[in-house]
Amino acid sequence: MMTIPFQSIGSSRLGLLLPVLRQGLFYVPFILLLPPLMGLGGIYLAQPCADLLTLVSCLLLIRSMKRLASKNISGGRLP
Repeated sequence: MMTIPFQSIGSSRLGLLLPVLRQGLFYVPFILLLPPLMGLGGIYLAQPCADLLTLVSCLLLIRSMKRLASKNISGGRLP
């Protein structure tokens, strides 16, 4: 859900970063590492762990999103 606000304020790069983080950088390592460590439960936990790290990333990016939005609104770039 955080990709849409980034795209709407004109920061499509940050909007693209979040899905790449979730699927590429978080989910793939979890799906490779957790099953050997935890068995079948590791497969089930891979997606929630990736989602949790993505949520933390979103929370860290909120400040930059607010800064970009205020800059774009004051600059008159948004309709």
